[in-house]
Amino acid sequence: MCSSTKTSMSDKSTSIESSPKSPRPPAPKPYRFVFGPMRKRLILIFGGVVVFSFLLGYGPGSCIRMSSVATDDSPTVGGMAVKPIELQEARRLAIVQYCLSFGDKPRNNEEDMNLIDRTAWSHVAARRLAERLGMMTGTDELREEIERTFSKDGKYDPVEYERQKGLLAMNFGIGPADFESYIRSNLTVRKLLDVMSAACWIPPFEVHRYMSRYTDSFVLDYAHLPVQVADTDIKITLDDMLSFHEDNPSMFQEPEMRRVNYVAFPLSDYMDETSVTDKEARDLYDRNYEDYISIDTNNLESIIPFEDVRDEIRDEIRTDMARDMAERKAMDLVLAIPTDAVETTKAFDTTCAAYQLEPSLSPYFARYDDVLDIVDAHDFAEATFELIEGDAQRSFSDPVTCGDRVFVLSLDSILPTRTAAFESVSNRVQTLVLSKALAELRESRSQDIADTVKLAVKAGTNFADAVLPFGAEPFRTDPFSLFSPDTNMPQSQAFLTAVASRHAGEFAEPIIETNGVLVAFVAERKPGDLGLDPRYVVHLLKQERGSLVYQDWLAQELKEVDFAGENASRSSDDEPEPDATESEDDYLQSDDQSQVPVDTE
Repeated sequence: MCSSTKTSMSDKSTSIESSPKSPRPPAPKPYRFVFGPMRKRLILIFGGVVVFSFLLGYGPGSCIRMSSVATDDSPTVGGMAVKPIELQEARRLAIVQYCLSFGDKPRNNEEDMNLIDRTAWSHVAARRLAERLGMMTGTDELREEIERTFSKDGKYDPVEYERQKGLLAMNFGIGPADFESYIRSNLTVRKLLDVMSAACWIPPFEVHRYMSRYTDSFVLDYAHLPVQVADTDIKITLDDMLSFHEDNPSMFQEPEMRRVNYVAFPLSDYMDETSVTDKEARDLYDRNYEDYISIDTNNLESIIPFEDVRDEIRDEIRTDMARDMAERKAMDLVLAIPTDAVETTKAFDTTCAAYQLEPSLSPYFARYDDVLDIVDAHDFAEATFELIEGDAQRSFSDPVTCGDRVFVLSLDSILPTRTAAFESVSNRVQTLVLSKALAELRESRSQDIADTVKLAVKAGTNFADAVLPFGAEPFRTDPFSLFSPDTNMPQSQAFLTAVASRHAGEFAEPIIETNGVLVAFVAERKPGDLGLDPRYVVHLLKQERGSLVYQDWLAQELKEVDFAGENASRSSDDEPEPDATESEDDYLQSDDQSQVPVDTE
């Protein structure tokens, strides 16, 4: 059956509150490194992961059963079989990478799992190359890197290192060994990248182009030329609309919608069966006295007397007790539904009839729709979309608590994702077609105006005179470079990109806006000197080229990997089951202290 029950013990009563299983809430706050001067260094060390596209990691919970033996069916990297335990270890490092990159724990969803697979396989490929080249990071190198990273005023600070390890364990369940393995593997990949970067040749003209791009001084003449277009300039036919609807089905896609049979257990039906003594209310008041502190206008705190909140506390306890009763009644119904029935909807209806309950039929709704005007409708919808059609055990839900009612849901039918019929979206189609036609007309007219200005300047007219016939006011910038742009110029960032490759006397590509077009003419371009050392430029270009070589090599190494097949293997019978006493999140974050020197950057 659908595992949508969420159980929590209230501090204010002994009742158990159940609600549907919703997506795991985010961590209270994203984790941040907080050790001042070392922040930038850690960003460089750990943030390099993001630069090289190895963004996500995953814990051991999703891995296939560990084995130290590769079989004939084992996937390969570079033609060599990969042991399941090797992939397991790579995923352990990936979870550390995820947490350090994003300040949050990885989530168990299909999108993440696909990216996680690629990350883990990248770990495997990197480790194998380092082993072949004899470039694995040793213990002495690891210790030096830790001391260099966690230093203060040039001196290693072991207290700070232990504090950061404690924060990682507390926030993400990352053990010290996994953290150190991650640092070790980062060093290994850095050495691989250094080798590839050193082998790259940078032609002198690239160094010159790079330096001139960032150091040259520019002076621009620019103007905003108005362009007028109106709806009356466009004629739209029915054929235009039909063609647009047919050519852009994704723009008119309607989400999957579902309908459920449901039974509600209102808390009000059980309130009369509850009673609370003054002693029970007083005990709860004493245990949670901090909840009854008031602050006056002088910012002074005082405890609200028990007599003033006694009735409120009694109502709270009675509501919790009624909710507990409603959830037990709902669970009785759930446990009575047969899980081997062929007709799942009929089984639900028959069981409800035996309990003298009459199910109601909901309207069709999407995952994020408000349902039935109920409180916490999101939980109702999430429980609905966890149900599986035709599965006798998962076609109905566990008790779903929403506000003042507890529900049990049974899947009735599904309307799959589909393209809306033209008739139902014709007004929207007309609006989109008109907007597209106006944009194309504006672009065409803007280009014609910009071309006219270019031709006038080419014929010998200065820029200011060339734009006057269009009612535009010309402007000229002060000298600037890409390191010190003129921020007063409209669309300055776009123009910086456009003029970087232009010489004096050339126009930048026009920038089309909703009410006109911006044209810019390079009046001057002079060599500048910002103190860039050519050797440093060569170093930067080699690093950039080396990272591209690394990516190309990685793609070649992993070309034989069937990532979709690996996803499927995780759902097979070979997948280890979490211990019954562990929650899913605990299992994903379990702390194996094995050291694995694998990483990608």
